[in-house]
Amino acid sequence: DMVAKKFVKGGFDVPLAKSSIAWVDEDTLLVATDWGEGSLTTSGYARIVKRWRRGTPLESAETVLEVEPQEMMISPRAILRQDGSGVFITQRKDFFTAHHWAMAPDGSFKKIPLPGSAALSRMFKGQVIIQLKDDWENAGATYKEGSLISFSLADFLKTGDLPNVELLIEPADNATITESLGNAVAPGAQAVYIHVLEDVTSRIYAYAYDAAAGWSGRSIDLGSNIIASISSADSGSDDLLVTVEDALTPDRLSLLNVQSDERVDIQSLTAQFDASNLIIETAKAISKDGAQIPYFVIRQKDVAFDGAAPTLIYGYGGFDIAILPTYNALVGKLWLEKGGVYVIANIRGGGEFGPKWHKAALLKNRQRAYDDFAAVTQAVQSSGLTSPAHTGIIGRSNGGLLTGVMVTQRPELYNAAVIGVPLLDMYRYDKLLAGASWTAEYGDPDDPDMWDYIKTYSPYHNVDPDGAYPEVYLFTSTKDDRVHPGHARKMAAKLAAYGHPYFYYENIEGGHAGAANLEQTATMRALEFVYLARKLGNDARP
Repeated sequence: DMVAKKFVKGGFDVPLAKSSIAWVDEDTLLVATDWGEGSLTTSGYARIVKRWRRGTPLESAETVLEVEPQEMMISPRAILRQDGSGVFITQRKDFFTAHHWAMAPDGSFKKIPLPGSAALSRMFKGQVIIQLKDDWENAGATYKEGSLISFSLADFLKTGDLPNVELLIEPADNATITESLGNAVAPGAQAVYIHVLEDVTSRIYAYAYDAAAGWSGRSIDLGSNIIASISSADSGSDDLLVTVEDALTPDRLSLLNVQSDERVDIQSLTAQFDASNLIIETAKAISKDGAQIPYFVIRQKDVAFDGAAPTLIYGYGGFDIAILPTYNALVGKLWLEKGGVYVIANIRGGGEFGPKWHKAALLKNRQRAYDDFAAVTQAVQSSGLTSPAHTGIIGRSNGGLLTGVMVTQRPELYNAAVIGVPLLDMYRYDKLLAGASWTAEYGDPDDPDMWDYIKTYSPYHNVDPDGAYPEVYLFTSTKDDRVHPGHARKMAAKLAAYGHPYFYYENIEGGHAGAANLEQTATMRALEFVYLARKLGNDARP
């Protein structure tokens, strides 16, 4: 109750579970949750959506749609706008394949005939906006992967057939529309605002829609070499709240007037480290197959190129996630300010250059991500900036898999590796917690042909009893409900069995973040940076 500023008595109360809800109207919800035995997928997510009316017990909610247990999940979504609303259900087969259903006026749901890789984005003036992850041919037209297209929801619901499809925007080969920084597609009152990464630098475009003329757009000038995200847009206004930052400048919240392109800073976070003597450089490494891999180097201006600079390299390379040079106070204070060098590797598998960049390292192409990371490492070392004795790597989750692979494949390149909340046993990853939902990324290890490939890089299966490895630092959380702590535990046990030195820390709280509060977070980060400083020779130790 917004007037009384109190929760409505007898309101909707869903027990603790992995749930998702959508408002159909003020008295009706669509709910996907744990409904009891047999109601979850093998990945641990809801597989049944029910319609729940106010004033009735949750147990009486009626089933609207359910999926098979081996599918990943099902979830409802409502897009509520003054110029046209829609209620949808997404049936997710796996991480990258889904079917979308739209609710008709009579409450029934119609399946939208789109390719399985297409993502439901937003709505604007009754148009449903879809992002394509693959090239798609429809009604004689070909739409390129990464493009945004649209169609009339009302026209679709009348017939159940896909009506006229219109192209909104087709990104260039060096560009992508990515949700890595939040609202990539943000509808306002008169236009849709789209955040596009072009050569890993932000641009925002404004696209208006006319029923007769279709979509038309323009670029909004934000300046050069920045990372921006659309923090807020509203159907009643064309003013945007935009967050702007770079690796050396803390987040600034700005009000952007899209009529004049004037950007006024409202507030800024306080600088957390001294960046006055730091610079950001960009370069490209040549991977094993000849691909050019961009990377960022952040360093002191006067660093000596004598091969002794303590250098920390970070990468991720998975799940279509773009890794960008954003402001990192901890890295700045505990590493850069003390003379260390920080490198961000934009390896394949990520989302920096759209679906093609991600798909280039999927399944049986996974090794490309690791070859890319090795290429960046060697390029940085060949520049004279550092050497293996002073090079360390850091990664978490899929990034922990990355650092685990690099240690087992290319141990001669590194003297330190932080392997955080990692996947390491790639034979059993799909049997543990949410692991079954990632087979579209890594492949199914129960498929003998796929396992023949996966086992070539699975870190746990590639520890050599006679190998010479850096003394790695493994950490995990007992309560990680995404990547099972068994991965890190088993890796530590195998290293111990073979007599290889390592450090291991397991926090008993914190989930996949590894820490449950700020005090624990401070402890975890301190352990990482003390380890790195000692291993890589950063004399001004934190």
